[in-house]
Order: sequence, then structure tokens, then C-alpha cells
Amino acid sequence: MNRVHMLSHCKKYIRLSSFGVKEDFSGLGATLLTLLLFPFICFVMAITWQRINPNPDKMPLTQVFTYVSMTEMLFMSMLRGTVFQKAQGDFSRSLSLPVNWLLLNGSQFYGRSLARRALFLVIFVIAYAALSQGAVGYALVTIARMIPLVFLLSFFDVFYTLALCLLYLIWEKTHYVRFLLGKLFLVLGAVFVPVSEAREPWKQILLASPMSDLFFQPAHFAMNGHFYQQSVGLWISRITLHFVLLFALVLWMFGWAKRKHQSFGG
Repeated sequence: MNRVHMLSHCKKYIRLSSFGVKEDFSGLGATLLTLLLFPFICFVMAITWQRINPNPDKMPLTQVFTYVSMTEMLFMSMLRGTVFQKAQGDFSRSLSLPVNWLLLNGSQFYGRSLARRALFLVIFVIAYAALSQGAVGYALVTIARMIPLVFLLSFFDVFYTLALCLLYLIWEKTHYVRFLLGKLFLVLGAVFVPVSEAREPWKQILLASPMSDLFFQPAHFAMNGHFYQQSVGLWISRITLHFVLLFALVLWMFGWAKRKHQSFGG
């Protein structure tokens, strides 16, 4: 009976995940605009980096484009502010219904993250083929390495989004926190510039940042088949610690939001 009950719960949250995908792409105009802007932004950033980088041994344009595409694919699907108000309504209903708010929203966020990142990867292959005149072998190998990491890293997208949703429930003015966190991801995650191309002491500072484990290191692994100055075991241990701390933060914030909501008659 417990096994049947568990399977029914799994099927329910898988359906919720697919519902989140459909809901995310319901605004066709905004979705198409985002998808079209993705290769354009990556190409502009790759061209800019090529021109301002004085290093004679700098990466060729196609590799820079690949790096920026991988990091932007991870970054552009994170910290999306459109889910906050809906999550607030779901939170109120979850207090009176036998529904786990974290699982309800987490499953939907996970489905959205995977679907959006999958589309970005498809667009990357098309753009890479146009840039390299049809030579897509390197792009396909890069994607094959990135796909398992996407399934793993999407959990970070989910829990950072849940943390911001809970912060919105506790304190509605989360715009500044989201803005600051996004900029930290951009800079410390080395979204636009590979850490391997940075100078000392910035290179060691960026490598020590937990944000580089979410953006730079996965992109470097996808492109080269190994992490930069890290073993696989070290990278896994770093992201595991990162996730445990993030998970504990979300649980603590969930309890705080629940107490605050109930104290105001929510």
C-alpha cells in the first residue's frame, strides 16, 4: 500500500512538472523573444570578448561562443520573478489542503528549468552550425557532456527560486535581493568570461567562489571533458555542501513564512 501511495505521489508531481512547462511557454510572444535573443546575446558577448582580450593564445570565436552559450543557458533560466505571486497564492491554499507547498512548486520549477534549458541547447546547436558553417560535431559532444549536469544543476535553480519565493512571502520587496543575487551569479559565476582567461588574483578568487561551480565549471567540463583545476570528486563535494546549506536555508525560511502567514490569519 505504501508503495502504491508513493507511486501515485510521484505521478502527481510529474504531472505538476509538465504543467509547469506548459504554463511557462503559454506566453508565446515572450517565449519566442527570449529564445531569439539567446543566440544574439551569446554572439555579441563572444565577439566583444575576442576584441578586448589581449592574450595571443585566446580561444577561437566558436569556443568562446560555446562557453557563453553554456553559461547563459544556465543563467537565463534562473531567478525568474514571474513565479512569486503565484507561489504566494499556492502557499495560502497549502495551509488548508493536504498539499506540500515545497513539492508542489518545486516540481513545477524543475520542469520549467529543464524545458527552458533544453530549448536553449537546441538553439545553441543551430546557431553553432551557422557560425561554423555546418560543423556541429564539437557542439554535439559539448551538449552530450552538459545534459547530465543540467539535470543536476536544475535542482539549484529550483531551491534558489523557492528561497526567493519564501522571501517574497516574508518580505514582499525582494526585487533588490533578486537583482543583487543575479549580479553575484554573473560576476562570481564567470558567466561572460572564463575563469581560465582571468588574471591573478582574480582567477583564484573566482575559482574559490561557489557560484563558479554552478556556471564556469560545468561549461568548462562540457567543452573539455574535465573541470578546471578540480577533480570530479572535489566538484561534487563542493556542490553537495552548497546544496545542503541551500536546502537547510529553504526549510528554515519555509517554517518562518508559515508562522508569519498564520499569525496574520493566512
